[in-house]
Amino acid sequence: GSSIDMERVLAGAPWMVGRYAVIMQPYNEKLNASEIIFDRMEIWVRILNLPLGCMNQARGSHAMNLIGQVVNMDVDIDGKVIGAFLHAQAAIEIGKPVRRGVLLRMSKIEEPCWFKVQYEKLSYYCFACGIIGHLEVECPHLVVRDELGKLLYDVQLRAPKERRRRV
Repeated sequence: GSSIDMERVLAGAPWMVGRYAVIMQPYNEKLNASEIIFDRMEIWVRILNLPLGCMNQARGSHAMNLIGQVVNMDVDIDGKVIGAFLHAQAAIEIGKPVRRGVLLRMSKIEEPCWFKVQYEKLSYYCFACGIIGHLEVECPHLVVRDELGKLLYDVQLRAPKERRRRV
């Protein structure tokens, strides 16, 4: 019944039950149950080691849109990124593999550079195919390994939990 509580709950996405994500959408009384599609999950994403020139809202939004539709971005009043990495909430498609990184061209004459991605509160995902919702032991897809015999995805996509100090 409280709009403030509803906003807090929706902004805290993804909510977890065990290691599974619970996807929620704002209530719309005009929709039928068959019209509601849960194909996207809003999740906080980090792009690591970006050059300082990319640590602003304009260039950061371009990079984040390669991962998912940007919902919210941690920037100050001037549009500059706050912190050591680009941090934004993006709506990712859950039926597609999570992105392990983004390939960005810093200038027209330079080769594109690879920047790793981490996800906060990432639920179960398959280390073989990268799709959220199942593990590699139950993966319906052909398991692909690299030259070293490792799976394409690993636990490093999960961002470490930041421990906050009590004041």
